[in-house]
Amino acid sequence: MITNHHKHSCGCGALTTNVHQKPRNPLRVDPTRTLGLRNAFAIDMRKRFNIIKKEVTQLIVVDDAFGLEPGVERLSLNVERQAWRFQTDSQKVVSFRRWLQEQVDAGILVTDPSGKPWFSKYVESAYKQGILRGYRDVYGDAVDAAGNIKDPTQEPLFRISLAGAEETKRLESIYTRTFSDLKGVTDTMAQKLSRVLSLGLADGSNPNVIARRMRKEITTLSKNRATLIARTEIVAAHADGQLDAYATLKVDRVHVVAEWLTAGDERVCDLCAALEGTEMTIEEARGLIPRHPRCRCAWTPVTKRRIQTKPEQAKTRESILDSIQQEKPKKPLKEAKAGSTWLGKERVR
Repeated sequence: MITNHHKHSCGCGALTTNVHQKPRNPLRVDPTRTLGLRNAFAIDMRKRFNIIKKEVTQLIVVDDAFGLEPGVERLSLNVERQAWRFQTDSQKVVSFRRWLQEQVDAGILVTDPSGKPWFSKYVESAYKQGILRGYRDVYGDAVDAAGNIKDPTQEPLFRISLAGAEETKRLESIYTRTFSDLKGVTDTMAQKLSRVLSLGLADGSNPNVIARRMRKEITTLSKNRATLIARTEIVAAHADGQLDAYATLKVDRVHVVAEWLTAGDERVCDLCAALEGTEMTIEEARGLIPRHPRCRCAWTPVTKRRIQTKPEQAKTRESILDSIQQEKPKKPLKEAKAGSTWLGKERVR
């Protein structure tokens, strides 16, 4: 067995271990099979931040709302923004923050008339894919691509409605978490852009320079934190869908299929490798995937109903602790556990 270590490309700080040299298996590369959905969500996210970048250029350069180019008339300005030119620098920053919040509310934190956030379609699709994946994990080829049982004589268990109380609660939880994370990103963006504007006003910078610095800050946030949220929450919704399907189908236990990456060979994240094959009850498994940002793990059912023995329970606990240890491999386990934000640390005492 090969044990070369590499930095894990997801940015979670974990090491990756080259554990096999064999032909690629695409189902092991991405057990969730949600790559297209993750990318679509991320692209939509970046488009919304790009709109704000364009609006920033329009406001600061084209309209010169803050009067950074004296003697240049901007007839396109509305009455409110014309008044900004005569404000103090601190007042201009306050006006800009108010304007920026309007752009964020209209594009990034926007909801439809029913109160659903714009990204709900991606989360729901991932959840549905998770449900279908759960059905097919148990029944295999007896279920077609639409989730219908091919043999009509079998009991029709494949009807989990997204309008059900538990399913609605599950989706709303993901919406709330995603919305909160996005708000954190936009709050950070507001702070950074306000600082750029404040420094630019103090230095008498050209409006093009200020706008360019703002666009750079927005790009960094959208490529890193915002895109990360999109990809991570898709995996979370998929995992919830799987577990809900298993619960409906009376599957007793599940175990994780660890994330595999390819770069000519197959590599597995050490945080997830520690959990490979670990069995848990449905309730124990709740919230444990994704294991880390950009995680692509999925669940696999253990369909034979049985009670987990004490040695197996100890093994599960050991696997979870091992995964936590991998977050800070050079630190004591107690310190690694204290610093971990993974829900799995609450599963062990």
